[in-house]
Amino acid sequence: MCKCISCGKLVHIKKIQCGHFVSRRKLSTRFLKENCFPQCYGCNVGQNGNYASFARQLQETYGSEIIKELDDKAKVMGKFSAVDYLEIIGECMHQVNRALCDKGIEKWWNETGIEKTILKIYEKTYL
Repeated sequence: MCKCISCGKLVHIKKIQCGHFVSRRKLSTRFLKENCFPQCYGCNVGQNGNYASFARQLQETYGSEIIKELDDKAKVMGKFSAVDYLEIIGECMHQVNRALCDKGIEKWWNETGIEKTILKIYEKTYL
């Protein structure tokens, strides 16, 4: 189960969405962990992000300056290369695998060959 950052509702991990405080259209903040949190469908889609509650939770987690920091970062033009994307994917996969392992949860999906390769390269390069 995952907890929605905005309303606190517990939602099955297969039905949770990735809510972005700053629109994911802004590439410079799209993949920042400070900008991406679990959100239920009702908050993410139905309430267009439920930003007031989202902002309160962000400030509780990261401090009062986080909103300004995200807004400032969003103003920077972001463009990623293929290598940048592979690094982001590798880091995310590593974090998910580590979190699942820490909680004793078995993955319910099968990794493809490319996913295994990305994870191996990431782990060799960054760990």
